[in-house]
Amino acid sequence: MRVLIFSAKTGGGHMRTSQAIQKIIMERDPESTVEIVDALKYISPVFDKAITEGYFQMATKTPAVFGAFYRVSDRENTFSSLFSKMNAQFGKRLIPKIKKYNPDIIIAAHPFVAMMLSNLKEKYTFPSPVICLLTDFAPHRTYINEKIDAYVVATEEMVSQITQEYHTDKTIIYPLGIQVDPKFYSLQKMYNKLDLKKEMKLNPDLPVILVMAGSFGVTDVLKIYQSIVEIDTEFQIIVVTGRNKRLYSAFKKLLSKTEDSEIVIEVEPEEDPFESIEIPNFSKNAVIENVHKTASKTVQKLKFRKNVIQAKPTKLLYFVNDIERYMYISDLIVTKPGGLTVSESLITGLPLAVFKAIPGQEDENAKYLFEHNMAIILDKHGNAGNQIKELLENPEKLSSMKHSCQDFAKNKSPDQFYNLLVSFSEKKAKNI
Repeated sequence: MRVLIFSAKTGGGHMRTSQAIQKIIMERDPESTVEIVDALKYISPVFDKAITEGYFQMATKTPAVFGAFYRVSDRENTFSSLFSKMNAQFGKRLIPKIKKYNPDIIIAAHPFVAMMLSNLKEKYTFPSPVICLLTDFAPHRTYINEKIDAYVVATEEMVSQITQEYHTDKTIIYPLGIQVDPKFYSLQKMYNKLDLKKEMKLNPDLPVILVMAGSFGVTDVLKIYQSIVEIDTEFQIIVVTGRNKRLYSAFKKLLSKTEDSEIVIEVEPEEDPFESIEIPNFSKNAVIENVHKTASKTVQKLKFRKNVIQAKPTKLLYFVNDIERYMYISDLIVTKPGGLTVSESLITGLPLAVFKAIPGQEDENAKYLFEHNMAIILDKHGNAGNQIKELLENPEKLSSMKHSCQDFAKNKSPDQFYNLLVSFSEKKAKNI
């Protein structure tokens, strides 16, 4: 089976999902050929940088603007029509890759790519079926396009939403979940939680809170940590900063302090990626100008009491390749509600405490999790510590949330997704 996956690096989850799919296929059929192509970069490095940096800037600096774009592009209007036409023009550049690779199946792991491939199938006939992956817990119009052969979605509810709101044939929508690395499904067989805690030099008798939010900001994560360590309930913390060097340095500075007095951490303003690249004319618009105007340039000071920090043992980690192990031994994860991180947590049976959801898809993810008893949404006004304390001191509630996560995950498996690919590959072979 020859599979071509078109993805993109906006947000991070699209590429990780693509890599998970590649692993799912190759584990089941080592003779298959699977290639992941960063579609935006393949089309144009300048276009890619403008889109990915624009996404980052809007999501972190002007989330309200990001949310407005999300809502506008989810409706049929002049903007969404122009956006579709722009994608169609760029999408033509994918044709040489498709012709050369001659895939049995094409997977669109990003909404922009889904739009491009739909337009290509309409104008240029090619036999490869296109399967679109929705990597969040609510649908959006940019994913739903005329010539897509199948949609793989996160939940059963999304099937009816897409059918009713976008008038799509129900029979081509498959609620198989957001695909994660297969190793998340084998944790119980591979590890003993008690032994794993001892290996990580953690107290086997204390609950574990996992804090993950490396992709975005520093101040918000430190404020959450500040609120958590002041809880008088006993527990331990694992902080994973990902590749966020600024966040890791701030935590390292904080945790290395030895004096008992008050500690002040000064947080420098985030760098502006737009200052270091040349932006094409089509992206120099009011949104970018608004980003520059609203980006904070003020150094913020956060105060910590050393004796409080010492009372909460904290394990600080930079980027890790085995995050599933840390999820497996944790009792609660504090994170932003990105689709893939959420899915990994649910497969692991790990309840979530989500914060600062980006207006749009992350808001929708948080809402779904909360309504299905799999997460709490942390208060924006500094009450996060009390919310987590209430949860930790209510083991029945935390256990109920864990069971909800497990119930959600129990009908999801990589085999179901792989079998879907095989069925489409066989259909394509019969039609040739």
